[in-house]
Amino acid sequence: LMGCLILLKMVALTPALVVAAVTGSKLLVVGASGGTGARALRGLLDVGYTPAQLRVLSRNPSKPSLKPMQELGIEIYAADLDDPSTLPGVSNMCTGCYVHSTSGDTKKLDIGEVVRAQHLAQVLQADSSVRHVVYNSAAAEPTHCVKRIAQKHAVEHVFTAEFSLPATHLRANLFMEELWKSYTRPSILKGTYPFSLASDRTVYLTSVRDMGRLAGSCLAREPPPAAGRKLNVASDILNPALMAEAFADAQGTPCVHKQARLLRWIARFFFPDLYEVIQFYRTSTETTDVEALQREFPGLLTPFAAFLEETGWGNATATYEHLGIVDLKEAELT
Repeated sequence: LMGCLILLKMVALTPALVVAAVTGSKLLVVGASGGTGARALRGLLDVGYTPAQLRVLSRNPSKPSLKPMQELGIEIYAADLDDPSTLPGVSNMCTGCYVHSTSGDTKKLDIGEVVRAQHLAQVLQADSSVRHVVYNSAAAEPTHCVKRIAQKHAVEHVFTAEFSLPATHLRANLFMEELWKSYTRPSILKGTYPFSLASDRTVYLTSVRDMGRLAGSCLAREPPPAAGRKLNVASDILNPALMAEAFADAQGTPCVHKQARLLRWIARFFFPDLYEVIQFYRTSTETTDVEALQREFPGLLTPFAAFLEETGWGNATATYEHLGIVDLKEAELT
């Protein structure tokens, strides 16, 4: 069940979350059949979509890990963005499309990301029923010099400029869920949060679940103008020292931030893609107006401490894969 089911522990804000006036139309969801995509699906459900309204694209819908989604009532649609011949009809009966990703969650740069977006956009353009596309992009200034981010901005161009699709580009910052991964969480649980930034460096944090909430809310509105809309998204603003304090509170044991200088130098010589990302977080001048987001999307943003509680950070035996695990028998979806 790893990486494909959704965590259904409800937070205190839940009664205020069902804000989207969503009717019986379908929503196509791309790139959410595994990994943190399940968190985005949870966000869509939070704001009023029903499982029956969600059509999740998967190149292998028969894999066992997707079965619980189907049992919940989510439609799994067989299609492969690398094979355009499988895509006609993928958006039938869908009035909107949320693109969580057109690439895999891989350490090596996935250079097929933009081409897959072109394949998808061509089909969406041909199917006039899709009125609005929301894309999970990345916040960065134009001079960011990060290949991964450049590809995401190129995908924005595909949807808005190349294929003239009405699109909202939600530009995420550092995903909170990344901190659950095996290269970070074990050290934090032992008392050290290694991050290659100064302890007082501002960090914009985004919850994937919140991305689903905002995507669902945007899709329930009128589509943006032809030029599209770009919106930086952050759920909280902290720094590494304050993040370490939040970890300590959540796990009930001490935790301090340690600037990982050695990792930065190793990355510089052996892992250039990682080095680009590290340097970006060290030097980026991009900002996100969280207060404006809170006014536009009241009740839909999760503070970092609430995220740690919601995801069960204090359970030392839980892993990154646990973020997608849910007991369907306890699900109470409305």
